Amino acid sequence: MTIRSLQNGEQDACLDLWDIAFAGTPRAYFEKYFQEPGWQLDDTVVCEEAGQLVSAVHIVRRVVETREGRRSMAGVSNVGTHPEFRGGGRSTACLTELIRRMEADPTLDFSLLGTGIPGFYARLGWAPWKQQAWEGGNPFLEKSLPAGQARPATAQDLPQIVAWHTAHHKDQPLSVVRDEAYWRSWMGWSPDGYLVSPDGYARVRDAQGVRIIVAHTEGFPWHEAFGEAERVRICLPLTEDTLRPLLLDPVSSLWGGMMIRTLHSKPLPDLTNSVYNDGDGF
Repeated sequence: MTIRSLQNGEQDACLDLWDIAFAGTPRAYFEKYFQEPGWQLDDTVVCEEAGQLVSAVHIVRRVVETREGRRSMAGVSNVGTHPEFRGGGRSTACLTELIRRMEADPTLDFSLLGTGIPGFYARLGWAPWKQQAWEGGNPFLEKSLPAGQARPATAQDLPQIVAWHTAHHKDQPLSVVRDEAYWRSWMGWSPDGYLVSPDGYARVRDAQGVRIIVAHTEGFPWHEAFGEAERVRICLPLTEDTLRPLLLDPVSSLWGGMMIRTLHSKPLPDLTNSVYNDGDGF
């Protein structure tokens, strides 16, 4: 078992590995990791056995807002092992090497990942990051409200959405600093699910009878975001006092499966204690 950096020319082999390790995820999803400006071979750690790549992990580098200014984040991605080689500690070995590299890199402040198996990462130093969602009835259905000016977004709205996002999330914990190119390339932005008004935007998803609010900026009317849904789930960093007037009989739950790891022994209390998340993703 050899743990090392991905070598030039091995990108296709690594994509083949992720294809097998993550059944059902389109290959194009992984291709974008090797197309990022500034991507480095050393940001992908692989395990090789008998000339075959059998496990790999990857980081993406992001600048994010925090209450103390901008910080550099390493987003751990694509932790995968070939099904025939699982159970032998290969992912752990790759992650251990990745941690060593992150700790040695003075340009990185902390690491973040999403997972459904938190115990696997907790033993390597990642800690759960609290994220709270609130769900309840839609109170606006019972009220007579004037017709609003909100409408579904179009492709031409992206520059204004980017501007609203930048203004709204300035100095908010863990919001990725995004320019328009980032929205288009990495996020694969489309207007689906976005609503705009003269003064702001919201992003919504409808699932199993619940409207989910995953992004909302000042100036966008809440009742326009809720629409005609009977139940609404808000996945945003709002206080309980703010939320209670917005929902009937609200209940809270943790969501997201995110874990955080500080680097260089630098405490980041505004991150580790934050319930903030930008639902548009990283």
